[in-house]
Amino acid sequence: MQGLLAGLVGDAEARRQALDGGETPLTDPSAREQAAWLAQDGSYRQAVRQLYLSALLTLDERASSNMTAA
Repeated sequence: MQGLLAGLVGDAEARRQALDGGETPLTDPSAREQAAWLAQDGSYRQAVRQLYLSALLTLDERASSNMTAA
């Protein structure tokens, strides 16, 4: 599961960088913050993309913490 999530996050990051050349947030809070700014600017598609990335980062972090706890 962790490998799948890491692959999805990596794919999302690569696509985003290819589309707009911007830096990809590496943490869930920074992705959510960027989504809020994008939504305020009216870039709703990019905002949703950042929210999706935020969700993937959260899942990846939880999976990582579960792996270390076990």
